Amino acid sequence: MFTSNYIKTSAAREFEQSRLQYSRQIFSKKEEDINSLIKENEDAKALGKTRLNKEEAWQGLKWKAETPEKYIPVKESAIITGSRRNTEYGETFIRLTIQPSFATGNLILVKEEIHIYENEKKIIFLGREVNFEEVKKYFQQANENMLLEKPALFNVEHAVKGTEDEPIATWQMVRRSDIDPENNEEAQRIFRIKNLIDNVQGTEIYLQTIKQLSETNKCTLQNK
Repeated sequence: MFTSNYIKTSAAREFEQSRLQYSRQIFSKKEEDINSLIKENEDAKALGKTRLNKEEAWQGLKWKAETPEKYIPVKESAIITGSRRNTEYGETFIRLTIQPSFATGNLILVKEEIHIYENEKKIIFLGREVNFEEVKKYFQQANENMLLEKPALFNVEHAVKGTEDEPIATWQMVRRSDIDPENNEEAQRIFRIKNLIDNVQGTEIYLQTIKQLSETNKCTLQNK
């Protein structure tokens, strides 16, 4: 049984503080009615499942946090050994990824402290400074060119709300940049990020969730 006063947890407080401190660097996707996106999708029809309930959608978000390369354009990911532990509200771990920069599209190294809130069905990703020596232990393809861009750290909240039969996905990012948003180069980065986020839907996430649910069910049946 998970219990938590969400806003009193350190991760939630850190996320909310970043929202206040970087209020001009908040990027939010429109709320997504998950089943509206997939009910007429031909790939979903081919998979034999065109709806997700709230628990299934939530499971998909947790899988995405663990293995993002299956769900989004992440090249490689790893959970840092020894970082995973249970909490009163769910679970936490630290993840490394090689992924495209929101600002340029170049491959960069990202380190995030991830907190999973079971009752609230929220996942918080808190950006952390990358240690290249640590990264090299996990990624053979990591190279120092991935450190050249030095992007701003970012925090993300990804959640599922709505009803059990009509789940709604929410996503919000706080970019922790201290550069004046009126600066020309910074304004260009902000424009690119906003345009990228405004034009991305979560359809592929939900299709991969359907695939992984099917694979999990097959494994369960085989083990009986």
